[in-house]
Amino acid sequence: MCTLIGLLNPDTSTKILFAENRDRPKESFWGNDIRVVDGHVIAIYDFRSKGIVCGYSAKTGCFGGLTNAYGADAPRSRGILMRHILNTAQNLREAQRLMTKQVKKGLYRPANYVLGDAKSMVKIESLGKKYHIEEGLTKLIVTNHFHHILGGRTAKGSIDREKFVTQRLKKTNPITVDILSSLMQHHDSQTGICKHGRTLASMILRVPAQGQPEFLYSIGPPCKGYTRKTLAEFLPTLTEAHSPI
Repeated sequence: MCTLIGLLNPDTSTKILFAENRDRPKESFWGNDIRVVDGHVIAIYDFRSKGIVCGYSAKTGCFGGLTNAYGADAPRSRGILMRHILNTAQNLREAQRLMTKQVKKGLYRPANYVLGDAKSMVKIESLGKKYHIEEGLTKLIVTNHFHHILGGRTAKGSIDREKFVTQRLKKTNPITVDILSSLMQHHDSQTGICKHGRTLASMILRVPAQGQPEFLYSIGPPCKGYTRKTLAEFLPTLTEAHSPI
């Protein structure tokens, strides 16, 4: 279970707002944290799979995340695939190509994948060898069900959470990082985004029109408080030559 939100140019001072709450998966859970992986990707890292739920590449300016979906199982980890894509792809076009090449093999567990940069986002639904791609997106709200692929199962509360976030954001203009962080902390028995006992981590990425990208993150429910760091605080040796911003 996860809730993912992606917004491009949500206000005049922001290029990217991207947020994900990670809820407890069906698979065994050993723990997670927020860390730099492969030298340049700031991510929610899963101890069991050594994969990532979501992340941002300081080298390319690309970001990505995934939400679990339900259907026929498969042997390979979704998080390992997301880590591989953000580590190796040099741009969004290559990330989409690499992701598509992998999911069409039918070896990865069912998922919704999101990839993006400051200009566009892509959503890829994947179930077995079936997949569906949406390109050129500037706004995304993704939970734990498919819109286009037949055969998957809808997780309890998934549709209600998506509808709630959609309606809330329709009523909000502009959408700031503070508004988004408040939304990720929303509690309700039917539409809750922050779930005590289930939400394992939360990360919000903000890429401003000027200045360093910043991250708000929590281990456990985000309503207990976010820690805020800039990209330079995660990567102290970062230079302009390494950063796409």
